[in-house]
Amino acid sequence: MTKYNCAIIGFGNIGPKHAQWITERSDRAVLKGIYDFRPEMKIKIEDAGYRPYETLQELIDDDVQLVVIATPNDSHSVLAKKLLRAGKNVICEKPAALSSADVAEVIEVAKETGKLLSYHQNRRWDVEYLTGKKILDSGYIGKPYFIEVNIQNGRRGMYGWRGHKGSGGMTLDWGSHVIDYLLCFDKSKVISVDCHLKRLFAHGVDDNIRIFLNFESGLSAIIEITTNTFIAKPRWFISGEKGTASIELIRDSFLGDGAVNTKVVTIDSCTEKDDIDVLYDGDEIIKVPVKRSEITAKEVQIESVPNPTYRYYDNIFDALDGKTELMVKPEEAVRVMKVIEAVFEADKLGHGIKTYI
Repeated sequence: MTKYNCAIIGFGNIGPKHAQWITERSDRAVLKGIYDFRPEMKIKIEDAGYRPYETLQELIDDDVQLVVIATPNDSHSVLAKKLLRAGKNVICEKPAALSSADVAEVIEVAKETGKLLSYHQNRRWDVEYLTGKKILDSGYIGKPYFIEVNIQNGRRGMYGWRGHKGSGGMTLDWGSHVIDYLLCFDKSKVISVDCHLKRLFAHGVDDNIRIFLNFESGLSAIIEITTNTFIAKPRWFISGEKGTASIELIRDSFLGDGAVNTKVVTIDSCTEKDDIDVLYDGDEIIKVPVKRSEITAKEVQIESVPNPTYRYYDNIFDALDGKTELMVKPEEAVRVMKVIEAVFEADKLGHGIKTYI
């Protein structure tokens, strides 16, 4: 088994988590060092037990095969291209860049150099995402037509780069994760986008948002991400032609130990034991239950999908070994960024827009 030398650029909020994830896989990776352009971070890196690089060039010149970019959004594409051209494989934090054109340019450099490029959509391993996918794949609730995703907290502020006007905000932060979720669920085209982006507590960046996506398949999705909510909604609420699913978050999956409460209710055909109204479709009588009995509305037990370990890096190392394909392909980031661009355009215009993404 090949062991890969790794390095990290950025030691703010997410950089230390990458250090943890890499060092937990000591049989497959060695963390050679960490670079942060802020001089005061050198002591923090040393205190955490890691080697600080003095300069970015020192990192590039080191015997490192894989570099993680964990810096503010506006530096992602420049750093990724520089590292790829220096012969490094690259993991870049989301969002991939600030425009879909920038992402496409980075992908071209990866193709030219033959190096691995992946964007850190770690939330695809969240227990609520995996459980939601299991429910949809099971067919219990039939074809979905509404999906609501709610990411909520009550801290109000946007910390670190998230509060920087021009490269921060909730759409680029959690929005890029949830849009990625939905594009994985439904591969059909996004045909319209609308949004309500509120800038309430974070000095000019969007901090409480609703995004509305309509897909060519007929699916409509609502994304709500807030920093001022004190009564939580279900993390996921899915309406299908044959039933309903609710997924409530108990514990976040960030470090691989997420937990949820799941409820799924499905329906069968109407029976005489139900209270019914009589509706007509031409000459045909249609019986519609006013109140579903337990005979026609049944709760189905769906066990949540556990995520006891964080598997993103396992897939990266397997891909570097040539054993498998990347689970998070760089081309997928282009589509996510195009949807985000449409969100910002709808916000600028003040109304929804038609798309074909």
